[in-house]
Amino acid sequence: MQKSNQNKKIIKLMSGVLAILTISSPTSLATKPIQLEDKPGILEKFKSFAWTAAIIGGAIIITGAIIYGISKIKESRSIEGFKRNLDLALKDITNKADVEYMLNEIKEMLVPKVENNRINEFEIRFAEFKTKVQTLDNINAAKRELLQGLHAIVKAFNVRFDTNEFNNLKSNKTGKNAEGSKHESNKPKLQLPSEFKVFKIAVIGSHIDGNKAMPHISRDGLNLNKFTVDKLCSCGVGNKLSEYDVASVDNNLKNEEIELYENYPERLPKDSMLISRDGGWVALSFYYISNCAEAEKIIPECQYAICPFDADSDEIKGNIDDCELKKRLTELRDFIRQYNKTCDIRFLYYIDNIKQADDVGRYQRTISEFSRDLYNDDPKLALQQEVQSHSLSKENGQCYRECFNSILVSSNRKVEEFEQLPNKKVLKINYLEVLEKITFANELN
Repeated sequence: MQKSNQNKKIIKLMSGVLAILTISSPTSLATKPIQLEDKPGILEKFKSFAWTAAIIGGAIIITGAIIYGISKIKESRSIEGFKRNLDLALKDITNKADVEYMLNEIKEMLVPKVENNRINEFEIRFAEFKTKVQTLDNINAAKRELLQGLHAIVKAFNVRFDTNEFNNLKSNKTGKNAEGSKHESNKPKLQLPSEFKVFKIAVIGSHIDGNKAMPHISRDGLNLNKFTVDKLCSCGVGNKLSEYDVASVDNNLKNEEIELYENYPERLPKDSMLISRDGGWVALSFYYISNCAEAEKIIPECQYAICPFDADSDEIKGNIDDCELKKRLTELRDFIRQYNKTCDIRFLYYIDNIKQADDVGRYQRTISEFSRDLYNDDPKLALQQEVQSHSLSKENGQCYRECFNSILVSSNRKVEEFEQLPNKKVLKINYLEVLEKITFANELN
């Protein structure tokens, strides 16, 4: 009886299989279906086949599981090996200059290993990774980010980080240099010029949300405000303030201000650079703005403001006078103007995400037109607020130089305009005045 029930179950199973075959088969099965009950000999063959198929199927599943498990173990060991090797290479890192030096050396080693058609993609990815690592002030956190981020890059671009090759690269560079290693942290510090003017630049962001200035954050967590300032400060126009022999950095402050001279009251943000121009020196200092309280304190003292964001062709669709881009730029202009009516604005937009050349051209023409409209919006202003836009690309270093030149070319005019305002004066650092202020402060103490 039990065997009869089993046979019926097998018959039903086989009938279902044959039903599927009947539907899918172009043969005469569709017109002449087989009745298993009439052909008991077939039943035994199907039973034998079912058991064989089950054994083979089970073997395949088990084998696949074993192979998958082995691959995971190998992958885990590979990751651990990668981390151990890289950790050895990073053992000498003790400060942020070491981190920057190490990143530059690693990039130099990896670039030749990347496929030619992916070089641009690699440059962008590595620049974002480098910026993310350099923004971390805690050295251990920077090393962890470097380990994790670099592993993701070598995996994504199918390249190999070889510790021995890396060490050979460093050794060869040291051997060619009679003075020994040109490690960034061992370079002699530059001396501050005896006199320079300071132009303050407010870093606003991509849009205004209520009373807050919001930076553009990309999908991988990249802060475009910080990325843009880092690129501007390292494009070769001048030297970062951190490369000079300055007193110290206070990391607890909003903009991580640098004390230029010991006991000297004037401080500048760490994100500043000194530029030699027309026989004199100017410093460009970047101040990050995130809310109204900071804006009210900082923007009145700023001669320029920058607003970095990614260009998006969807923002200029529809009626051009009512499009999202014009609305957003107007809000940014008004946010800045309420604190300083003459603070010049630079809309800095990245075109990397727009693929069609025609769309890029249309976006550039549209934002230039909007910038002119915003500049001419209030003819009653005695001193106009200049509004310009600049196209940037994450893989093109020249565009950052052009952006700087647009600021520097108008700097003398900006000094005159700024100082026409009540109680406004461009900060000028003069070493003789520095000594007087330091002496006076010491006498008070």
